[in-house]
Amino acid sequence: MTLNKIKRLRAKIDGQREKGGIKPAVLENLAKACGRERSKSGKEPNWINPEFQKLYPLSIPHHGELNKYTARSILNQLEADLDHIEDLLQVRDHGGKK
Repeated sequence: MTLNKIKRLRAKIDGQREKGGIKPAVLENLAKACGRERSKSGKEPNWINPEFQKLYPLSIPHHGELNKYTARSILNQLEADLDHIEDLLQVRDHGGKK
């Protein structure tokens, strides 16, 4: 993942924040773009990032359109994922210095 891709994903996340109900498929596509994969465990579909085991699993329920509070929570977690990935990229690109 590159810093430019992270910037584009942040713009997509911000665009979704302005909407009311969000369909689970939209959030799942964002999760995939952030490097997450669907896990077979859990009651609801869980999304994990196999490259970064320290990131918490993300549950994206399938109940039609999600209310704005649930959607906002999922978007916040995806944005936190991007923060984590961006920090790692900056450390890698600057030889351990941020």
